[in-house]
Amino acid sequence: MKKLLTISAVLLMIVTMSACTKKEPEIDLPEMIPDELCGLYTDSIAGRANVSVQTTGITVDWAGSAFEKAHYELPTDYDGENGRINYAHGVLKNRTYTSDGNFTEETVYEDGTGYFEITEDGLIWHDDKQESDLEPTVLVRADQPIGYPNPWTYTTDLAEAITVSGIDFDPPLPLEGYELQTYGALKDQLIEAQYVKDGIKLTVRKSAELSGQDLSGDYYDYPATWTLVLKGVEAVCYGDEEGHINLAYFDNGTYNYSVTVHSFDETVSAGASIDADDLNSLIMSMQ
Repeated sequence: MKKLLTISAVLLMIVTMSACTKKEPEIDLPEMIPDELCGLYTDSIAGRANVSVQTTGITVDWAGSAFEKAHYELPTDYDGENGRINYAHGVLKNRTYTSDGNFTEETVYEDGTGYFEITEDGLIWHDDKQESDLEPTVLVRADQPIGYPNPWTYTTDLAEAITVSGIDFDPPLPLEGYELQTYGALKDQLIEAQYVKDGIKLTVRKSAELSGQDLSGDYYDYPATWTLVLKGVEAVCYGDEEGHINLAYFDNGTYNYSVTVHSFDETVSAGASIDADDLNSLIMSMQ
């Protein structure tokens, strides 16, 4: 019996020692990008890209227009032997900016792959998602981030806003308590008038090119939607179940209009809307 216990104890010690000395599986971590390659780059043709190379990844902001850009997030693995910076699981998001500097974004894909070829002059970007007949993108060093131009012109001079937008505009008379603050314009696309009252901003926009959310810049999901016919003009309204209007669209067959009402002061919520009579006044004063 004692011999059996002794053998059992020895076997237990052997199993325990084997468990203690068992090695954890090794995980291959991505190789970091050397410091000398890190920094800012831009494309060599138009200078529309902001490329930030860091030790563990690369981000790219590529301007498609003054208020739209593609945003890439690329986790990397440095391959010094082959002179490459490889990446996988790259993410592309399309970002659309509004006049107040905010943006909405839509994820295009999360499975991007490719590599950056290291050259004496910079990097050459080979992206597997890019169409095969397009040339790889050459990236060169940049001293500072590329500044994207602000597409908006703000002015208190109506004539200047009309000239910039190319749109004739007769701004509506202010609603009770509101004051006209400024005009805004997008070149050859849009004109607007902004009115303020006690922490609330009301904006009226007009455009022949833009309509819907592209015109208003308002992407909020409102609880209620309804249609009003005011003096022969059909207006689609968005707001709450009680008929308070925060957003409205209408047109006259040639131009599209939007009206938005929001609080720009977080402490103000009551009254940050208009009603059907207010919307009718705005429409009628522009006829």
